[in-house]
Amino acid sequence: MTEREQLIQDLQMLGVKEGDAVLVHSSMKALGTRLTPEEVIAALQESVGGSGTLLMPALTYENVSGEHRVFNSGTTPPCIGLLPSVFWK
Repeated sequence: MTEREQLIQDLQMLGVKEGDAVLVHSSMKALGTRLTPEEVIAALQESVGGSGTLLMPALTYENVSGEHRVFNSGTTPPCIGLLPSVFWK
């Protein structure tokens, strides 16, 4: 079994199924995987399927400040880690 397949199986064992809405707040380092962020996101998307919803916080508190007051969801990058940054792109 590949690491990606194991991740999908683990998600299923947690009760994630096609059509679910799943909010993921995680860290690549905490996952302890050799998978790329893109592979982790693909496994998450496969777990919820085409009818499901994958949500991931993309907080921007370090990028919006007194000097930079404008938030634009298309151009203001998240500041809370690699996985949300790749998901945001």
